[in-house]
Amino acid sequence: MIAGRTTRALCVLTVLLCGFSGSVWGADGPGAEQGGQANKWGDDPKQIVQRMESLNTLIEKSSGARRIAATGNPEAASLQDQARSLLQEAQSSHRRGDLETAKQRLSQASQVMFQAMRKADGGASGAEKQANDFQRRLDSVQVLLAAHQRISREKRQGEEGNAKIQADMDQAVRLNKAGSATEARAKLDEAYVTAKMGIEKLRRGDTLVRSLHFDSKEEEYHYEVDRNNTHIMLVNMLLESKPDSAKAMASQFVEQAKVIRQRAEALAARQSFEQAISSMEESTKELVKAIRSAGIFIPG
Repeated sequence: MIAGRTTRALCVLTVLLCGFSGSVWGADGPGAEQGGQANKWGDDPKQIVQRMESLNTLIEKSSGARRIAATGNPEAASLQDQARSLLQEAQSSHRRGDLETAKQRLSQASQVMFQAMRKADGGASGAEKQANDFQRRLDSVQVLLAAHQRISREKRQGEEGNAKIQADMDQAVRLNKAGSATEARAKLDEAYVTAKMGIEKLRRGDTLVRSLHFDSKEEEYHYEVDRNNTHIMLVNMLLESKPDSAKAMASQFVEQAKVIRQRAEALAARQSFEQAISSMEESTKELVKAIRSAGIFIPG
């Protein structure tokens, strides 16, 4: 039961893996001096396992992997094989307990797979790739909207989320037809995240009604860390296309979230997990405020 709840909470992380290749806080965040993805946010062995699973999906089952197979591009296929080998090395290092090497190999595998996907797209024009990417994301949002509508009917709540998702989708399509591809993709990303987080919230509410409990406060703390990581990545993605004024407003909440998270980690290091949980939840609330301050609806 606990594993199921954690998996649902991490669904956004899994899907967003293809969109992030740097530190969850960005270049200036905590742990940035260690560089790249192999930073202190990935030291939890459970997170490394989850990332290996996500990366395996990226290499073997993602739309990018299918594009590589469909194009028959030998360079792309070779890079995909390299990514597989690096993932296998990461898995071997993890089994030996060498977490640092595992993180490094995972970062390398991710970068190589992204190169493979770009090679596979090399035969299409920029406009064709942009159009294909938009349609794939639109298809994904439509599937998520259908799921959100079904769950909201079952729970008899969340109708405002359905309306918001549909409105953002419609606006994205209009912008795309008008030739504003960048703005269209940004609006579609908002719809995607609203749907993802809305589904998570509805399901989490169902879980809480059934009084799911954790085996320990430490287990619950790691669950809250996962939720916080998800929101950090959402901040990075959703604010990327926003004007500097919106980013400046959001940065106040982001900075506060960093400070509170550091306090939570210090408490956890002293085994004060109950207090650490409260602080990590508070940090996540600040990240929600950051996203909302930029005018983006997100369930809280």
